[in-house]
Amino acid sequence: MTKIQLIEIINKRLPKKMLPQMMAMYIGQAFNELLFPLFRANISNLDLFTKTYSDVNVDYDSAQDVYYSTLPVAIVQLPVAGEGVRDIRLMKEKGIKFVPMTTVAMSILNDESITSVIGYCIRNNRIEYDSKLSTNSLLLMRIVRPFEAIDEDEQVYIPAGMNEKLIEMVLSLALGIPVDKMTNDNSDKTK
Repeated sequence: MTKIQLIEIINKRLPKKMLPQMMAMYIGQAFNELLFPLFRANISNLDLFTKTYSDVNVDYDSAQDVYYSTLPVAIVQLPVAGEGVRDIRLMKEKGIKFVPMTTVAMSILNDESITSVIGYCIRNNRIEYDSKLSTNSLLLMRIVRPFEAIDEDEQVYIPAGMNEKLIEMVLSLALGIPVDKMTNDNSDKTK
């Protein structure tokens, strides 16, 4: 289903309709909570949630003597080097690998004699590289984006078996009711 369809489906379950932007914010919070355990189970599970961005420019910051690219979109924060940037490649060259690193690792391992591997880390809404790149280079990036950065008519993938859980979490956030209090348990309980 598309992002706008998901917003409309959940909005219909509320007693009073909510602005789509507000609903998207709540869905985004719930969606991020669902992605984290999925990622923990298997990092390759995130491949379905990536979007490819091509023709990303490389720039040079002379004040810091660093080559970088501005993130083309907001990213999901993940507890690994590279965060939501899953893959970077040169558009036309083969044989060079981009490897995500922490800021500290990148500063320690900065070795310009290694030309087939380029380390990168995320800092201040940009991706910084540990090697010299041509500012004419164009990159291809696969990025995990937050729900809010998905276009309205774009397909949204919900982790398998998590549809109802996502809806419950969103309703809980929108109504200000904890999820455990939303369960309608009318079963006959005897002591």
